[in-house]
Amino acid sequence: AGGKDKLNATEDSGYPATYYAVVDYAHKVPSPANSTGWFLPSIGQMWNVYQNRASLFEGKTVVSGLKSDWYWSSSEFCDLPASGALYVSVSGGNVYNYSKDDRNSYVRPVLAF
Repeated sequence: AGGKDKLNATEDSGYPATYYAVVDYAHKVPSPANSTGWFLPSIGQMWNVYQNRASLFEGKTVVSGLKSDWYWSSSEFCDLPASGALYVSVSGGNVYNYSKDDRNSYVRPVLAF
């Protein structure tokens, strides 16, 4: 999906979801110094966020919950790795693939300590 080192800080060409998760969001919400920095989660990590969404966001003031919509992952679709990526439906827990150029889904940047 490109990787952080291949992102242009001024445009979202290539895989827009990665740009918005890493460059745009990190500019708006700086990551803590002792963290990995913001990144777009893999489909497995995004599935984990979906499965644990209630406990992850309950009572938190720094992060917000998920909208009932589609969220991109950094995982490429195996049949079309150059143009397809996987995303998860937060409303139903379904995983699908679609074109990396699609701009109709959300990103959920994550970080680790």
